[in-house]
Amino acid sequence: MGSQFKLLLFGALLLPGVFFGDSVTAKVGLVDLNNGAVLDITTGLVWQKSRNPLSVDWNSAVEYCNNLDLAGHANWRLPSVKEIETLYDDRQISPIIDVGFFPDAVTGRYWTGTSKFLQPGSVEAWVVIMNYGSTELKEKSIANYIAKCVTDN
Repeated sequence: MGSQFKLLLFGALLLPGVFFGDSVTAKVGLVDLNNGAVLDITTGLVWQKSRNPLSVDWNSAVEYCNNLDLAGHANWRLPSVKEIETLYDDRQISPIIDVGFFPDAVTGRYWTGTSKFLQPGSVEAWVVIMNYGSTELKEKSIANYIAKCVTDN
């Protein structure tokens, strides 16, 4: 890899039997692609480096990600709970993701694309709390949470 990439490599941590609401930490291997995106080499997911600067409701978060055109990808989406939990870095404290790769990361709640009990018509979705790494259900109408988008590599 050229010097233009920031690279951290750690072993992937697989956690079978982890359920929503569990506090999970995992080390990540990240590569700054220098185009507004960060590649997680342990999962193959590409993350939006910045986040939506506005706090939004769930439908607005979905729309924001679906309309994002960044780093040569046009198929951005909200991550699942399991996907966003892969960004947890046990070396970081509040927020628990690496601010070297995600410099505008903030503590607080981030929307996921996972609805309550995986029911698409549900009025609730899971949010990830980046202060300390847990999840909770929140009503999709709450316009107070963050959208961070992901796509497959």
